[in-house]
Amino acid sequence: MYKYGAASTVVFKAVDSTDGVTAKTGLTSVTLLCYVSKDGASFNACTNAASEIGRGWYKLTLTATEMQAESLALDFTATGAIVAGIPIHTEADYTAARAAFLDAAISSRGTSTYAGGAVASVTAAVTVGTNNDKTGYALSSAGVQAVWDALTSALTTVGSIGKRIADYLTGDAFVRLGAPASASIAADIAAISLATNAGDMTTKQADSSSLVTGSNTSGSVSNTATDDDVFWITAPVSPAVGGFGLRQRLVFDLPLGRTPVNIQVRGYFQGSSSTAEVFALNSRTGVYDQLTNSRTDLASRSTEATYSIPLPRDYADDSGGAFNIITLEFRSTSTTTSHRLRLDQVLITHVAEDAAITFTAPSAEQIWSYVTRELTTPGAEPVTVPTAAENATAVRTELGTELGRIDVATSTRLASGTVASDVTAIKAKSDNLPSDPADASDIASAFITVNGTLTTIAGYVDTEVAAIKAKTDNLPATPASSGDLSALEAALAAVDAKLGTPAGASVAADVAAVKTDTAAIKTKTDPLTYTSANQVDANIHSVNDVNVSGAGTPSAPWGP
Repeated sequence: MYKYGAASTVVFKAVDSTDGVTAKTGLTSVTLLCYVSKDGASFNACTNAASEIGRGWYKLTLTATEMQAESLALDFTATGAIVAGIPIHTEADYTAARAAFLDAAISSRGTSTYAGGAVASVTAAVTVGTNNDKTGYALSSAGVQAVWDALTSALTTVGSIGKRIADYLTGDAFVRLGAPASASIAADIAAISLATNAGDMTTKQADSSSLVTGSNTSGSVSNTATDDDVFWITAPVSPAVGGFGLRQRLVFDLPLGRTPVNIQVRGYFQGSSSTAEVFALNSRTGVYDQLTNSRTDLASRSTEATYSIPLPRDYADDSGGAFNIITLEFRSTSTTTSHRLRLDQVLITHVAEDAAITFTAPSAEQIWSYVTRELTTPGAEPVTVPTAAENATAVRTELGTELGRIDVATSTRLASGTVASDVTAIKAKSDNLPSDPADASDIASAFITVNGTLTTIAGYVDTEVAAIKAKTDNLPATPASSGDLSALEAALAAVDAKLGTPAGASVAADVAAVKTDTAAIKTKTDPLTYTSANQVDANIHSVNDVNVSGAGTPSAPWGP
């Protein structure tokens, strides 16, 4: 109920318009507009803007003027969000008119004749409101006896709670609980508390991260520290890399002496017919193991959910000496880029290593609950807490069983066709090796000798090949056959007849002599010039000591 004419604050929640469920955060005075209607009148913009509280909740303060109506209606316009309208009814202060109505109603119930003071006696039933005098009252002796009789009869009535408590408190309780290991059951409980304090569970947020495959849409690893509806959002890429369109890695640095228990995840995968699986790096094998399956994976949905995934000790790597490092990966085979992995919170729950490998005793509250249940359950068996020796025996038994299974699995794999055939092939090669192979230095020395001999042989071969080539270079490309020699001799005889007997030692000598004479003649004729073709020029400058003029043409004849 709101007061008429008094400034009041209303709260409301906005949800994302895409799914109508997810809380919508980050709305401002620009993206969230508020309107008010008074007593059925038209809507007007509110004086104040709404402000964000958190997790999708907002608040709006209406002024005293805006509250001056018996009924108000609030409406909202939000970008990317849905906000339901809010009806408001107000109530004014009581006025004289309202008080008159109340007086009339009371008067109609009858008039009191009591004027105060002591009441001698009341014979009819009365209803007392508030008794302000609470002293001087006591039960009569008969009343006290009646209460006592009721209690004692309950203690002896078969099947009553009083009878059961009485029976179990008369010696049977210790029979059911068993004798305490120390001075008392309380001392045993205190010892259990001390033993389990070191193993108190603690959570750890991620210290670093990387996006191995995929694209970052919004947020970062810091958004996975708290459950606040603020997500680290990533998307797959296409094509897939190594079979996965998305690989989102988170690394946790646990303190030394702490061991992981499980992974707590708040978030979801948003992608039709696709899922996200959780993998962890095995410190013993160096490979990523898938921790989730079809029942525990991050299946496609539109709202976040909580996942708790067991995490064995093998996934904590303390080889670096500074931390127990745990590496997780959220993977999806989806290559649809519109799909989204939304992580709100990812934590590792861890305990002290001693508490993780020894018997975890029940808490004091658990023991008390069990004891009280035993006290009220006839025929129940006493609590049996295993001893440390019994726990050690059970652990050794389980380890022996698991080692036996490993031996069987290993033997089966060694006997498989692939392993056996590979071993046989390797043995066939190694059987050809000598029982005492030569020393590496002896082999190297032998190779030096062999290399020298090969170099010498290569030199001989090069020399001989060059000599042969010099001979064969003089041969024609297609030598005549022996049958063509007679024709060749006849042709040579015809050539000799044409040339005749040389004047000198040979035709070549005659040709050389001619070339010499020709060269001498050419030396003499080279100075001759020709103004007209095939006509020798005569350079006459004077005749009988008279200089000649003219050019020898009709227009310029020779003459003096």
